Amino acid sequence: MPEKQQAREITEMMKAAVIETGKKLGVQNIQAPSLPKDGAIIRVTGCGICGSDLDKLQHRTLAEGTVLGHEVVGVIETLSEGAKVHSPQYAEGQRVSVAHHIPCQQCYYCTHGSPSMCRAFKQSNITPGGFCEYIAISKEHLAHTVFPLPDDISDPVGSCIEPLSCCIRAVDRIPKEIGNVAFMIGLGFIGLLSSQYLKHQDYTVFGIDLKPDRVDLAQTHAMVTSGSTDQGQILDELFQKTEGRGADLVFLSIVNPATIALALKAVRDGGTLLLFTSYGKGEPLINQNELYFREINLITSYSPSLVHLQKAYDLIMHHHITVAPLISRIVSLNELNDAIQDYQHGEALKVFVSL
Repeated sequence: MPEKQQAREITEMMKAAVIETGKKLGVQNIQAPSLPKDGAIIRVTGCGICGSDLDKLQHRTLAEGTVLGHEVVGVIETLSEGAKVHSPQYAEGQRVSVAHHIPCQQCYYCTHGSPSMCRAFKQSNITPGGFCEYIAISKEHLAHTVFPLPDDISDPVGSCIEPLSCCIRAVDRIPKEIGNVAFMIGLGFIGLLSSQYLKHQDYTVFGIDLKPDRVDLAQTHAMVTSGSTDQGQILDELFQKTEGRGADLVFLSIVNPATIALALKAVRDGGTLLLFTSYGKGEPLINQNELYFREINLITSYSPSLVHLQKAYDLIMHHHITVAPLISRIVSLNELNDAIQDYQHGEALKVFVSL
């Protein structure tokens, strides 16, 4: 590698939003990552804020200097010589979307349907995180989690490939024989992505949210079959549709005591609850006796496989999933703290940080 290029990689500084004292994010100049062997450097043009970023800030212990963000879009800045050989489909200057975790595809978890439990999956990541100007990605990222973006796919839309893939895997974990009536609790970003994929899979989808604007958005774009802010009204519609049984599937994009209680009202005997999010307080939420005597199945899901990343990419490329109306705010790196607060309080549906 030429000495000038190597020197640039080692000495260049970049702006990044890093964890500071008190779990606040501050924009600092930090060392830019060096070019990995057989990997690449991506110049980040934007990164979506994910609910897991909020969970980490609120409920996890994070080292000062940590850079969050994983819904990345950018431009390939530098390809290693090895990458040019192993991944000839990519070129410097090319726009791409990048996902962060890579399963090994060989271990017990990968070969038994649990790739997100793979130890390599959990340990792999982009370097540092997406809320900065440059990231380093490995040979394995280039092979499996980098996707080219055509001109008609904007950066904010391209950043949604990874979260959509999480939704697709969650739905694909549902047994096919349970039926095709779903009840979506929470019509935020994840709820609306998942509702669209459920409809794409021929489900009838009833949805509820406390915010009228989210219900209106869902119905305007036909992301749900029927939506409401009124629990009694939507349950009445659901029971009329199903001859009093209730939903075959209840998808919880919000988990708390109130939504669990609603889910148990809505789900049919022998139906399925799908929990797509964590509950940071760690308190018991479900009466196990009700699950037992009603034979209610409980499924959880939180991260995608490589197959589901490809599915998400294909659906977005072919415009089968509507994403653009869900991007409610585009902010700069300096506005990240305020945007996270708005996202946390439900004042923004989806926030994209533009660099």
